[in-house]
Amino acid sequence: MRAAAVIAGAAPKDAEGFDWWAGNAEENLEEFRAAELGGETLRRLLEAWRHELLEPTGDDIDESLASLGSLVSATDRAVVTPELSAFHAARRRHSISTSIWGWFDDDLSEMKPWGFEIGSIDVPVSVWHGEDDNFVPRSHGEWLMTNIPGATRHMLPGEGHWSIKERRLDEVLDVLTDAARP
Repeated sequence: MRAAAVIAGAAPKDAEGFDWWAGNAEENLEEFRAAELGGETLRRLLEAWRHELLEPTGDDIDESLASLGSLVSATDRAVVTPELSAFHAARRRHSISTSIWGWFDDDLSEMKPWGFEIGSIDVPVSVWHGEDDNFVPRSHGEWLMTNIPGATRHMLPGEGHWSIKERRLDEVLDVLTDAARP
């Protein structure tokens, strides 16, 4: 690998001296507390949420965004077009159409150590995080920026979780391409 970019990434759960829970939206707190307990507790929660999340088609933006509660910041709400709403709804329906098990495994993986020392990263990494991100707290992005050796910091005022991808993806790719050049 020559270079990497992290967009709205979470810090490791076991990061020393870091309050992984601080700043999380209520929906994240509920989900990740269930993930810590694992098994039946997490399964029941995700099954209940699955039924709610399968309903919105994306045709009604307000209905689709309401299903995500406080995770969607005003900044992210502002970039949601009918097309983006339909895309997110279709992607969500596809990913959980038959079961919750991929989601379940993803949540459990958030609770586990990464399996490598962050100090061992030896390629250029640019970390991009929106100050208005309600999906992944700003403190996670700040932790990554501080702890990844030589990370290029992009803490972006006026950006959220989705808005970076909608408004800045070309910039992210340009920085990544430049960093990967020999």
